[in-house]
Amino acid sequence: MKSFSVAVVFAATSLAALASAQSLPKGDGKDVVEKVCTGCHGPEAITGMTGTKAEWTDVVNDMAAKGADMEKDEKEKIITYLAAAFPKKAEKKK
Repeated sequence: MKSFSVAVVFAATSLAALASAQSLPKGDGKDVVEKVCTGCHGPEAITGMTGTKAEWTDVVNDMAAKGADMEKDEKEKIITYLAAAFPKKAEKKK
C-alpha cells in the first residue's frame, strides 16, 4: 500500500509540473522562468500580471531579494521573457 501512495504522489506531482509548464507561453527564457520562478509559486502568479521591462525588473529584483536563486544571466533572461510574454497593456482612451 505504501508503494501505491508514493506512486500516486509522484503522478500528481508530475501532472502538476506539466500543467504549470503548459501555462506559460513559448518564448526564449521560458525554461528559466519555469526553473526559477515556479519553484516558489505557480504560473498563475505570473500570468495574471503585465508590465513594462522596468516594472518586470522591479518584480524580479524583489523576488531575488526574497530569496529567488538565480544567476545574473538568468535574471536578464527572466526579465526579457516576462516583458515580451506579459507586456503592459495599453490603457483605453476615454
